[in-house]
Amino acid sequence: FLGELCRHYPKENLCCFGVCEKNYEPLPHDLDGIPIVYSSPPSVLRLCSVLSRISDPFTWQKRNLTSQTAQLGKVICSIFARVSDPFIWEYFKLQTSNLISQAVQLGKENHIDIVWSTLETATTIYMARRIAEKLGVQLVTLVWDPPEHVLPKLEVLDGFFSKNILKEFKKNLKSAKKCGVASDSMKKEYEDIYNVDSITLIHGIHSSKWKMPAKELNNDSNFIIGFAGSLYAIQEWDALLSALSKVDWRICGRDVIIRLVGKLFKLDTKSRANIEYFGYRSVDETIELMSKADITYLPYWFDKSYSIAVRLAFPNKFSTYLASGRPVLFHGPEDSSPAHFIKKFPVGLCCHSLEESEIIRCLERFITDKDFYASATEAGHRALTQELNLDIFLSHFAELIGVDKESLLHID
Repeated sequence: FLGELCRHYPKENLCCFGVCEKNYEPLPHDLDGIPIVYSSPPSVLRLCSVLSRISDPFTWQKRNLTSQTAQLGKVICSIFARVSDPFIWEYFKLQTSNLISQAVQLGKENHIDIVWSTLETATTIYMARRIAEKLGVQLVTLVWDPPEHVLPKLEVLDGFFSKNILKEFKKNLKSAKKCGVASDSMKKEYEDIYNVDSITLIHGIHSSKWKMPAKELNNDSNFIIGFAGSLYAIQEWDALLSALSKVDWRICGRDVIIRLVGKLFKLDTKSRANIEYFGYRSVDETIELMSKADITYLPYWFDKSYSIAVRLAFPNKFSTYLASGRPVLFHGPEDSSPAHFIKKFPVGLCCHSLEESEIIRCLERFITDKDFYASATEAGHRALTQELNLDIFLSHFAELIGVDKESLLHID
């Protein structure tokens, strides 16, 4: 996502301050030459992580302790967390002030005129506005996931610390000139609440990489389900595997195969499973592999605790799936950004259930309804043309940072 944008921006006008752990990957060769400074996030966040883990009752259960002992341990850790939370916040601010000074120095050396920051971690949320103020330049923000969803993932504490980071997030949006957001739903909500000019930035795929919309399944013997990227909706994935196990991985006389591209994760299945694993691949390779599948699979959380993310975030793998020329099975809640998108562009089916019979029913329709299959892939092509292509992606980015879009579109 960020790499695509940076490749279409003059490298001599870019510099980067990267807050990340030491095991970061180097920049791709085509982004060599961009001035970049790496710095580790505040060490106090590691303490937050430890406290969060030992406050989790599951941690105690794994040690085979009695329920009373586990509950006592959880209570003691929670009390310690509450007492230490304000001190951790002050130490976090102290450590982050050093990072801010380093970033400001980099900005002065490179004579920057815009601070463009992703509000994705507690550290960058705290830093962004302060860097822009110290440099006296405009702030442009980018939000992929709402902070109410991100903060638990960062394993910071649930009290004083998190409340202060949320306050910082709101201050960032209110002081930003513009904000790039993950979906139209997030755009509307942030404009209404924070009065910030928001622009939807969904990753677009260059038209040269699009596959032609498939008219039918690949063959008469197999039915291949393609999945690419990170798996976060575990419950939904497990429901799919359970449903396939119930029918012994055969639907409508076809052997079902899952084609998995990305990080290998634990497969919680006790029966046989037909899964092809291809590991990490480039976007081009992923599109090619998904085009050889019959459908693509997009799971999203049914768990109510993820409702904000489900409603406001948008999975970037959607663009890759549609570029493959195959229809999508969305497996998640009705009130979600992917479901709303599929209502606008009927690129496949929505399965709003964890019931095995409902999952199988949806899979069967892709096999038996040829007219529907062809219409779904045509809708996918329309979605790419109208919303999920690289030109629109770059045009929205140009609007976000206030430059002429032609200056970005013509850089390869």
